[in-house]
Parts: sequence; C-alpha cells; structure tokens
Amino acid sequence: ETRTFLNTVLSSHDNPGMTENAAYAIGTAIQKEPDPIQNASDVKKLTELAEQTSKANEKSIYIDAMGNSGSTAFIPALVENIASTDPVIREKAIFAMRFMNDVRVVGTFEKSMNDTDVNIQFAVVKAIRYQQNQELYAELLTNCANKAKNSELKNLCSQTIAN
Repeated sequence: ETRTFLNTVLSSHDNPGMTENAAYAIGTAIQKEPDPIQNASDVKKLTELAEQTSKANEKSIYIDAMGNSGSTAFIPALVENIASTDPVIREKAIFAMRFMNDVRVVGTFEKSMNDTDVNIQFAVVKAIRYQQNQELYAELLTNCANKAKNSELKNLCSQTIAN
C-alpha cells in the first residue's frame, strides 16, 4: 500500500516537495525491499520520470533517488545522465553511483576523472569514499594525487588514499 501511495504522489507534480519526498522514499524502499518485481517496477518508474523531464531540478530529484537506492539497475540511466551537457546533472549522476559496487561504476569513474569540469572530478572522488572496495580505485586516486592541477582535488585524492 505504501509503495502504491508513493508512486501515486510521484506521478502527480502538484506539490514538488511531496514529489521529492516520495522519490527519496522509493529510492530507500528499493534498497530495503526484497521483492524484485516491485523493485523492477519502481526502477522503471524513476528511470522514465528522469528521462521524460526537461527540468534540471526534477531530474536531480530522480537521480538522487536512484543513488539512494544503491540499485545497480540504475547504472545505465545514470551513465546516460553523465553524458548530459548540464554539469550539475553530470555531477549528480556521478555521486548517485556512490553506493553501487559494480565494475561498470569503476569504468565510469575512471572515464569521468578525465572530465574537464573539476567539479565532476570532485564528485568522483567523493563518491569513491563511499565505495566498499576502494582498492579498485587505488591507481585512479594515485594518479589524481600526483597529477591533478587543482590543489584541493589533489588533497582530497591523497586523503582518500590515506583512509
């Protein structure tokens, strides 16, 4: 019943605050729900809503919800958003992958460290700090700590290696 209610709220854009709360709650429910059929339905719904909206603030809400879920089912949708021309959407999509432990995330983070926008690079390193297996990122972080042009980014990479 709760998921049905949340999906109803998510579909009605009358109250942006309610929509945001419903999206976050669905993301959290996906993380905790053992029912793969319900989760698949919710993954499809959030992915479609993110694809359909042209409003960056709405897209950000759906991307955050995808990230909160930790579901690797969202990786294709997030990778698509990383290709956005909007740097805020790219940054959100990168950070949304922080709870997703998957080889596709490693490749996406490696590629995104070459983004010309330093905020994207910061988002990658911040997301890596949440990863369970940080050893996968040792080379990427070492390269960042040694070669990054931004001193704050270099420091963050060094701190992440040290932790």
